[in-house]
Amino acid sequence: MFGYIKIFENQLRVCDLKAYKGVYCGLCRRIATYSQTARLMLSFDMVFLAMLSEYDQNERYLALGRRKCLKKYKDASDPLDYWACVSVMMIYQKIRNDVNDGDVRKKIVLKGLEVGYSRAGERYPETERYIREALEAIEKLEKAQCDDPCRIAKVFADMLVQVYKACPGTAPETDEHQHMCRVVEQLALWVYCIDFYDDALKDEKDGQYNPLIVRAGKENRTLSEVRKEFRDTIDRYVEELQRLCDYLPYGGFQHVIKNVLHEGIVAVTARIVVGDKK
Repeated sequence: MFGYIKIFENQLRVCDLKAYKGVYCGLCRRIATYSQTARLMLSFDMVFLAMLSEYDQNERYLALGRRKCLKKYKDASDPLDYWACVSVMMIYQKIRNDVNDGDVRKKIVLKGLEVGYSRAGERYPETERYIREALEAIEKLEKAQCDDPCRIAKVFADMLVQVYKACPGTAPETDEHQHMCRVVEQLALWVYCIDFYDDALKDEKDGQYNPLIVRAGKENRTLSEVRKEFRDTIDRYVEELQRLCDYLPYGGFQHVIKNVLHEGIVAVTARIVVGDKK
């Protein structure tokens, strides 16, 4: 994803912070079994998705949070292995897209990810297909100069929901799981749209694609006007995440998830959108 998902450590209970660190370290170690290169690019975005998929299991991660990171990890759960593979796949596709956009400096990084990507894809071929086909669809929309950021974001969100549903050990028939799928969908929509908004001015300067720039050109308006209008869309996603947050299952990672969906999402939006107002 894009690095916009944040936690506020000083507002977490000690036990929740330890559980979070347990998931982070466990995921990091699992990624290392596929690709050391991908391990260097682990972000909280994927850690958070892993926590959403195991929202009621924080007790098992408390012990992991007390271990030293370099200790060999032997008892990874299937969900952590799954999200490790998803991390490798997403990182590989992100770097591949950067290379295709002309960033030749990342070719060596892409080369270092190839073996890990192949291993991850062999382990979870359906998930690899979801990710690859969705990102190919997004590339086609970009090449067609799509001026609808929400349309592009929806392709990414639908893919991420499918990836979430494919996680081992999930119970798709439960109300809790369906609720978490809705959280994943709205979170993905927010991430993609806030990224378009955040990058618009830089993309205009660099001559890069951004649907907000395309929309401004087609409608003969300034980019500033289009961005200002687009803030309402971002606010709607934030409001929906706040609403969904109020109905989270009790226990487990509830406090960490609420920390992200309340304090984190609101603070990041304020920094990028509200702080951008003149």
